[in-house]
Amino acid sequence: GLQIKRLGNGGLGELNLQTKRLEKHCARRLISRGAGGETNPKHQGANKGQTSLEPRSETSQRGPKTRQVRQHGRIGSDPMIGWLQGERIDAWSQGGRQGLVIACGGVGYEVQFTGSHRARLEAETRCTAWIHQVQRDDGSNLYGFLEKRERDLFRTLISVNGVGPQMALALLDCCSADALVEAIVEGDLRQLTQAQGVGKRTAERLAVELRNRLSDWKTPSTDALSLVDRSDLKTLPIQGDPLEELQQTLEALGYEDLEIRRAMRAVAGSENPPESDDSDAWLRESLRWLSKATA
Repeated sequence: GLQIKRLGNGGLGELNLQTKRLEKHCARRLISRGAGGETNPKHQGANKGQTSLEPRSETSQRGPKTRQVRQHGRIGSDPMIGWLQGERIDAWSQGGRQGLVIACGGVGYEVQFTGSHRARLEAETRCTAWIHQVQRDDGSNLYGFLEKRERDLFRTLISVNGVGPQMALALLDCCSADALVEAIVEGDLRQLTQAQGVGKRTAERLAVELRNRLSDWKTPSTDALSLVDRSDLKTLPIQGDPLEELQQTLEALGYEDLEIRRAMRAVAGSENPPESDDSDAWLRESLRWLSKATA
Protein backbone atom coordinates (compact mmCIF):
# COMPACT_ATOMS: atom_id res chain seq x y z
CA GLY A 1 0.00 0.00 0.00
CA LEU A 2 2.84 2.47 0.82
CA GLN A 3 4.75 1.57 -2.40
CA ILE A 4 8.08 1.16 -0.58
CA LYS A 5 9.20 -1.33 -3.22
CA ARG A 6 8.80 1.21 -6.02
CA LEU A 7 10.76 3.86 -4.11
CA GLY A 8 13.54 1.34 -3.44
CA ASN A 9 13.98 0.86 -7.15
CA GLY A 10 14.31 4.65 -7.68
CA GLY A 11 15.39 7.31 -5.16
CA LEU A 12 16.62 4.92 -2.43
CA GLY A 13 18.74 3.04 -4.94
CA GLU A 14 20.39 6.28 -6.10
CA LEU A 15 21.08 7.29 -2.49
CA ASN A 16 22.67 3.89 -1.83
CA LEU A 17 24.95 4.36 -4.87
CA GLN A 18 26.12 7.80 -3.66
CA THR A 19 26.95 6.31 -0.22
CA LYS A 20 29.13 3.63 -1.82
CA ARG A 21 31.02 6.25 -3.90
CA LEU A 22 31.74 8.29 -0.75
CA GLU A 23 33.10 5.21 1.05
CA LYS A 24 35.47 4.40 -1.86
CA HIS A 25 36.69 8.04 -1.96
CA CYS A 26 37.46 8.03 1.79
CA ALA A 27 39.33 4.74 1.42
CA ARG A 28 41.55 6.21 -1.29
CA ARG A 29 42.27 9.24 0.92
CA LEU A 30 43.37 6.97 3.79
CA ILE A 31 45.64 4.89 1.55
CA SER A 32 47.33 8.01 0.11
CA ARG A 33 48.40 9.31 3.54
CA GLY A 34 51.75 8.26 4.96
CA ALA A 35 52.69 7.40 8.51
CA GLY A 36 53.17 11.06 9.42
CA GLY A 37 49.76 12.04 8.09
CA GLU A 38 51.18 14.05 5.14
CA THR A 39 49.50 13.95 1.78
CA ASN A 40 51.20 11.92 -0.92
CA PRO A 41 52.93 14.24 -3.40
CA LYS A 42 51.31 12.34 -6.28
CA HIS A 43 47.92 13.60 -5.18
CA GLN A 44 48.90 17.25 -4.55
CA GLY A 45 48.04 18.16 -8.11
CA ALA A 46 44.40 17.35 -7.48
CA ASN A 47 44.12 20.54 -5.44
CA LYS A 48 45.88 22.75 -7.99
CA GLY A 49 42.77 24.75 -8.72
CA GLN A 50 41.96 25.35 -5.04
CA THR A 51 42.86 28.59 -3.30
CA SER A 52 45.72 28.12 -0.86
CA LEU A 53 45.17 29.24 2.71
CA GLU A 54 48.90 29.52 3.39
CA PRO A 55 50.15 33.11 3.91
CA ARG A 56 51.95 34.60 0.95
CA SER A 57 55.58 35.53 1.22
CA GLU A 58 56.55 39.13 1.91
CA THR A 59 58.06 39.44 -1.55
CA SER A 60 54.87 38.41 -3.36
CA GLN A 61 52.77 40.81 -1.30
CA ARG A 62 54.86 43.95 -1.72
CA GLY A 63 56.32 43.55 -5.17
CA PRO A 64 59.21 45.70 -6.46
CA LYS A 65 59.87 49.05 -4.78
CA THR A 66 59.02 52.20 -6.73
CA ARG A 67 61.86 54.67 -7.06
CA GLN A 68 61.00 58.00 -5.47
CA VAL A 69 62.45 61.15 -6.93
CA ARG A 70 62.68 64.64 -5.46
CA GLN A 71 64.10 67.86 -6.78
CA HIS A 72 67.47 67.65 -5.06
CA GLY A 73 68.05 63.90 -5.27
CA ARG A 74 66.54 60.45 -5.02
CA ILE A 75 65.51 59.21 -1.61
CA GLY A 76 68.04 56.69 -0.40
CA SER A 77 70.60 57.63 -3.08
CA ASP A 78 74.20 58.66 -2.56
CA PRO A 79 74.83 61.93 -0.65
CA MET A 80 74.26 65.07 -2.71
CA ILE A 81 77.23 67.17 -3.83
CA GLY A 82 77.41 70.45 -1.91
CA TRP A 83 81.02 71.56 -2.41
CA LEU A 84 83.82 70.83 -4.86
CA GLN A 85 87.51 71.61 -4.90
CA GLY A 86 89.78 70.43 -7.66
CA GLU A 87 91.66 71.22 -10.84
CA ARG A 88 90.02 73.08 -13.70
CA ILE A 89 90.59 70.86 -16.72
CA ASP A 90 88.17 72.30 -19.28
CA ALA A 91 85.64 75.02 -20.02
CA TRP A 92 82.40 74.37 -21.87
CA SER A 93 79.44 76.24 -23.33
CA GLN A 94 76.19 74.96 -24.81
CA GLY A 95 73.60 77.38 -26.06
CA GLY A 96 73.23 80.04 -23.41
CA ARG A 97 74.80 77.84 -20.72
CA GLN A 98 78.45 77.79 -19.76
CA GLY A 99 80.64 76.27 -17.12
CA LEU A 100 83.77 74.37 -16.21
CA VAL A 101 84.87 70.77 -15.77
CA ILE A 102 86.44 70.32 -12.33
CA ALA A 103 88.52 67.19 -11.63
CA CYS A 104 88.05 65.82 -8.11
CA GLY A 105 89.29 62.40 -7.03
CA GLY A 106 89.78 61.19 -10.58
CA VAL A 107 86.30 62.28 -11.69
CA GLY A 108 85.49 65.29 -13.87
CA TYR A 109 82.37 67.20 -12.81
CA GLU A 110 80.61 69.48 -15.29
CA VAL A 111 79.46 72.50 -13.31
CA GLN A 112 77.43 75.38 -14.72
CA PHE A 113 78.41 78.89 -13.61
CA THR A 114 77.31 82.42 -14.36
CA GLY A 115 79.37 84.15 -17.04
CA SER A 116 81.13 86.39 -14.53
CA HIS A 117 82.01 83.50 -12.23
CA ARG A 118 83.38 81.36 -15.04
CA ALA A 119 85.56 84.23 -16.25
CA ARG A 120 87.06 84.58 -12.77
CA LEU A 121 87.68 80.85 -12.36
CA GLU A 122 89.25 80.46 -15.82
CA ALA A 123 92.20 82.52 -14.58
CA GLU A 124 92.90 79.94 -11.84
CA THR A 125 94.24 76.40 -12.06
CA ARG A 126 92.41 75.09 -8.99
CA CYS A 127 88.75 75.81 -8.37
CA THR A 128 86.62 75.85 -5.26
CA ALA A 129 82.86 76.10 -5.62
CA TRP A 130 79.71 75.66 -3.60
CA ILE A 131 77.37 73.34 -5.47
CA HIS A 132 73.61 73.05 -5.86
CA GLN A 133 72.68 69.68 -7.35
CA VAL A 134 69.38 68.96 -9.08
CA GLN A 135 68.65 65.26 -9.59
CA ARG A 136 66.24 64.24 -12.35
CA ASP A 137 65.28 60.99 -14.04
CA ASP A 138 67.51 61.77 -17.03
CA GLY A 139 70.58 62.82 -15.06
CA SER A 140 72.04 65.31 -12.62
CA ASN A 141 72.82 69.02 -13.05
CA LEU A 142 75.42 70.87 -10.98
CA TYR A 143 75.31 74.65 -10.46
CA GLY A 144 78.38 76.32 -8.97
CA PHE A 145 78.87 79.46 -6.91
CA LEU A 146 81.93 81.15 -5.46
CA GLU A 147 80.26 81.87 -2.12
CA LYS A 148 77.83 79.90 0.01
CA ARG A 149 75.66 83.01 0.33
CA GLU A 150 75.19 83.05 -3.45
CA ARG A 151 74.17 79.41 -3.51
CA ASP A 152 71.66 80.00 -0.70
CA LEU A 153 70.23 82.97 -2.59
CA PHE A 154 69.99 80.82 -5.73
CA ARG A 155 67.98 78.23 -3.80
CA THR A 156 65.67 80.95 -2.50
CA LEU A 157 65.10 82.30 -6.00
CA ILE A 158 64.13 78.93 -7.52
CA SER A 159 61.59 78.42 -4.75
CA VAL A 160 59.43 81.08 -6.44
CA ASN A 161 56.90 79.75 -8.91
CA GLY A 162 58.04 80.34 -12.48
CA VAL A 163 61.71 80.89 -11.59
CA GLY A 164 63.95 78.04 -12.75
CA PRO A 165 67.70 77.50 -12.40
CA GLN A 166 68.55 79.34 -15.64
CA MET A 167 66.54 82.43 -14.68
CA ALA A 168 68.06 82.41 -11.19
CA LEU A 169 71.56 82.29 -12.70
CA ALA A 170 70.64 85.18 -15.00
CA LEU A 171 69.55 87.24 -11.98
CA LEU A 172 72.82 86.52 -10.19
CA ASP A 173 74.77 87.34 -13.35
CA CYS A 174 73.25 90.77 -13.87
CA CYS A 175 74.35 92.09 -10.45
CA SER A 176 76.01 91.03 -7.22
CA ALA A 177 74.16 89.04 -4.58
CA ASP A 178 73.88 92.06 -2.29
CA ALA A 179 72.57 94.26 -5.10
CA LEU A 180 70.06 91.58 -6.10
CA VAL A 181 68.78 91.24 -2.55
CA GLU A 182 68.43 95.02 -2.30
CA ALA A 183 66.55 95.16 -5.61
CA ILE A 184 64.11 92.46 -4.46
CA VAL A 185 63.54 93.93 -1.00
CA GLU A 186 63.01 97.44 -2.35
CA GLY A 187 60.97 96.27 -5.32
CA ASP A 188 63.32 97.70 -7.93
CA LEU A 189 61.60 96.19 -10.96
CA ARG A 190 63.80 98.01 -13.43
CA GLN A 191 66.89 96.38 -11.96
CA LEU A 192 65.30 92.94 -11.82
CA THR A 193 64.11 93.05 -15.42
CA GLN A 194 67.69 93.69 -16.57
CA ALA A 195 68.27 89.94 -16.17
CA GLN A 196 67.73 87.86 -19.28
CA GLY A 197 64.30 86.23 -19.38
CA VAL A 198 62.88 88.17 -16.43
CA GLY A 199 59.75 90.10 -17.30
CA LYS A 200 57.75 92.59 -15.31
CA ARG A 201 55.34 90.02 -13.85
CA THR A 202 58.14 87.74 -12.71
CA ALA A 203 59.98 90.69 -11.17
CA GLU A 204 56.83 91.69 -9.28
CA ARG A 205 56.38 88.11 -8.05
CA LEU A 206 59.95 88.03 -6.81
CA ALA A 207 59.51 91.31 -4.97
CA VAL A 208 56.23 90.32 -3.36
CA GLU A 209 57.11 86.74 -2.38
CA LEU A 210 60.72 87.26 -1.28
CA ARG A 211 60.70 90.73 0.23
CA ASN A 212 60.07 89.51 3.77
CA ARG A 213 62.19 86.38 3.40
CA LEU A 214 65.22 88.37 2.23
CA SER A 215 64.76 91.35 4.53
CA ASP A 216 67.17 89.76 7.03
CA TRP A 217 69.84 89.44 4.34
CA LYS A 218 70.45 93.19 4.26
CA THR A 219 70.68 95.94 6.79
CA PRO A 220 67.23 97.47 7.24
CA SER A 221 67.03 100.84 5.56
CA THR A 222 64.90 103.64 6.84
CA ASP A 223 64.25 104.87 3.30
CA ALA A 224 63.09 101.52 1.89
CA LEU A 225 59.77 101.68 0.08
CA SER A 226 57.06 99.06 -0.04
CA LEU A 227 54.89 97.86 -2.91
CA VAL A 228 51.97 97.59 -0.49
CA ASP A 229 52.43 100.45 1.98
CA ARG A 230 52.12 103.75 0.10
CA SER A 231 51.94 105.97 3.16
CA ASP A 232 55.19 107.69 2.08
CA LEU A 233 53.15 109.70 -0.45
CA LYS A 234 51.41 111.52 2.40
CA THR A 235 54.70 113.09 3.48
CA LEU A 236 55.36 114.79 0.12
CA PRO A 237 54.78 118.53 -0.27
CA ILE A 238 52.80 117.94 -3.44
CA GLN A 239 49.35 116.50 -2.82
CA GLY A 240 45.93 116.13 -4.38
CA ASP A 241 45.40 116.51 -8.11
CA PRO A 242 48.97 117.73 -8.88
CA LEU A 243 50.39 114.59 -7.24
CA GLU A 244 48.03 112.30 -9.11
CA GLU A 245 48.75 114.05 -12.39
CA LEU A 246 52.51 113.75 -11.80
CA GLN A 247 52.24 110.04 -11.11
CA GLN A 248 50.11 109.37 -14.16
CA THR A 249 52.49 111.29 -16.42
CA LEU A 250 55.56 109.39 -15.19
CA GLU A 251 53.74 106.05 -15.48
CA ALA A 252 52.81 106.91 -19.06
CA LEU A 253 56.53 107.43 -19.73
CA GLY A 254 57.20 103.84 -18.63
CA TYR A 255 58.44 104.31 -15.07
CA GLU A 256 57.44 101.92 -12.29
CA ASP A 257 55.63 102.89 -9.11
CA LEU A 258 58.63 102.56 -6.79
CA GLU A 259 60.87 104.49 -9.18
CA ILE A 260 58.37 107.34 -9.28
CA ARG A 261 58.05 107.47 -5.52
CA ARG A 262 61.84 107.44 -5.06
CA ALA A 263 62.16 110.29 -7.53
CA MET A 264 59.47 112.40 -5.86
CA ARG A 265 61.01 111.80 -2.44
CA ALA A 266 64.43 112.80 -3.76
CA VAL A 267 63.02 115.98 -5.26
CA ALA A 268 61.21 116.78 -2.02
CA GLY A 269 64.47 116.35 -0.07
CA SER A 270 66.56 118.51 -2.39
CA GLU A 271 67.91 121.95 -1.38
CA ASN A 272 65.35 123.87 -3.42
CA PRO A 273 62.24 121.72 -3.92
CA PRO A 274 59.56 123.06 -6.29
CA GLU A 275 56.41 124.68 -5.01
CA SER A 276 53.71 122.24 -3.99
CA ASP A 277 51.35 123.45 -6.73
CA ASP A 278 53.95 123.60 -9.52
CA SER A 279 53.38 120.20 -11.13
CA ASP A 280 55.51 121.09 -14.18
CA ALA A 281 58.54 121.78 -12.00
CA TRP A 282 57.99 118.54 -10.11
CA LEU A 283 57.86 116.68 -13.40
CA ARG A 284 61.11 118.25 -14.68
CA GLU A 285 63.00 117.57 -11.45
CA SER A 286 61.65 114.02 -11.19
CA LEU A 287 62.72 113.25 -14.76
CA ARG A 288 66.16 114.73 -14.10
CA TRP A 289 66.59 112.48 -11.07
CA LEU A 290 65.32 109.40 -12.91
CA SER A 291 67.67 109.99 -15.83
CA LYS A 292 70.62 110.07 -13.43
CA ALA A 293 69.44 106.98 -11.57
CA THR A 294 69.16 104.90 -14.75
CA ALA A 295 72.34 106.19 -16.39
